[in-house]
Amino acid sequence: MAGLTDNPFGSCRIYYELYDGIQTADVIRGLKMRLQIGGSAANIYYDQFQLSLYGRSGRVDSPNVVTLHRQLITRPPNEDWVDVKIDEAISGGLGVRTLVLKLECTQVNSIVQLPPASKLWQDQWYAADPAPWQLRLRSYTVFASAVGRRVTPKGAIKDIASSEFTVVGGSSGPVLDQLCFNEPISRMEALDAVNEMEGYDYFVWDDADELVLQDQDAGPVVQVHSHDPAISYDFTENIDDTYNACRVGWTDHRGEPDEVIVHQRAPGLGAWGRSNTKAFTFQAPDSCKHKKAAIRVARRFLRDHRLNSVDGSLTVTGVSADLGDALLLRPGPRYTIAGAANVRHRMKATRVTLHPLEWTAQVSFDVSPRRFDQWLARLDAGAKARRR
Repeated sequence: MAGLTDNPFGSCRIYYELYDGIQTADVIRGLKMRLQIGGSAANIYYDQFQLSLYGRSGRVDSPNVVTLHRQLITRPPNEDWVDVKIDEAISGGLGVRTLVLKLECTQVNSIVQLPPASKLWQDQWYAADPAPWQLRLRSYTVFASAVGRRVTPKGAIKDIASSEFTVVGGSSGPVLDQLCFNEPISRMEALDAVNEMEGYDYFVWDDADELVLQDQDAGPVVQVHSHDPAISYDFTENIDDTYNACRVGWTDHRGEPDEVIVHQRAPGLGAWGRSNTKAFTFQAPDSCKHKKAAIRVARRFLRDHRLNSVDGSLTVTGVSADLGDALLLRPGPRYTIAGAANVRHRMKATRVTLHPLEWTAQVSFDVSPRRFDQWLARLDAGAKARRR
């Protein structure tokens, strides 16, 4: 922001240091900015500006190493503000760690000759006078990782695991607006946190350096028969994750807490659910700032929790005619048990516990509703669908 001074070609600057100046190996690789230039008094003072964006490799007081963006901006007649968008990719080889945004007046249309005592806008700060011309930084996003721009869950997982594994498989997923960890965490904790948005099943074998991602609904379909003497199974339905109402807490843009309560029929609760309420309470993510968004979160929760979840496992002993040696089983396939009543088909095997001394393997299935958790994690990260 700048006001009228003795020099009509004045300038103003905004500085940004990566990580507040903490020295790391990361450098700035991309930038998105949304600005407004002008002001309520700009009509009578200036009508053209030059906007420059410089990169510096050190702290704020280090010299500029590159001009990343330069643009002449003319204010149309009878308009107070000019919207400006900056969207720049920055080569990692430049080593940019500090950004300097500079706005200069380059052309004076007419300057009202004011008395010397009135020339400085700062003289009238107590009266809350608007600046003759201003720069408003409406929003900005700085990308400072090898992941680069258009960050997706898969791209973030690749970056997290790159020091030890090559990541293969899995769909790219949505594009994220924000992805940060506010506290130090391990690589495995970071991988699990990112994976909440996509729900990949991932595997690492001892004899390979690959981290294999598999989409939740992917994997080969394997059919086993209930009359196979080498297998036994146990499946039960439960209502632990079934609800017909929920209370969602949220905080508006003023920081005031609020909540909404939403009801919806849940077939999994049967006749009992038609006359009784089974509710769940949780807090919406910080990106939820108004009532409509909170209701949307509640309805999505109830949609994914209207049916009963299923707990079950399959035990294989010795050699199965359909599955082979029990000790060679691995997670990933989707199982269908032919001839079994009231068992869901294409159940994803997410865990296999081997018992070598007993020559058995216990295959566990995760068929409880987890899509809502993925959707909520995406919402919290500002995820958007990829453009094809």
